[in-house]
Amino acid sequence: MTEWETLLRLVADEAGDEAAERIAARARAELGGVQLSIPRRPTVTVADAHRAVREAKGDVDRAARRLNLSRSSVYRRLQRRPEPEAPGPTLPGTRRPVR
Repeated sequence: MTEWETLLRLVADEAGDEAAERIAARARAELGGVQLSIPRRPTVTVADAHRAVREAKGDVDRAARRLNLSRSSVYRRLQRRPEPEAPGPTLPGTRRPVR
């Protein structure tokens, strides 16, 4: 990855893909048509973030490193949709909870 592509990836991470595309277009024009592409990261879903934090035993920093994301990106994904609570025990043959 070139320095320009690294810079564009950072812009995309912070300001969004549209801003990175605008900057890439301006850079192409100013640099005389140099081919620049914005490297894409694989999409990390909310479920992926929850799973990684669970596997890291609640250590968001370790989960973020494993997902190749910043901690704030992991926290954002965790806030989008809370992990559903595991259902408690139920009475046999029913869905009624044991009290």
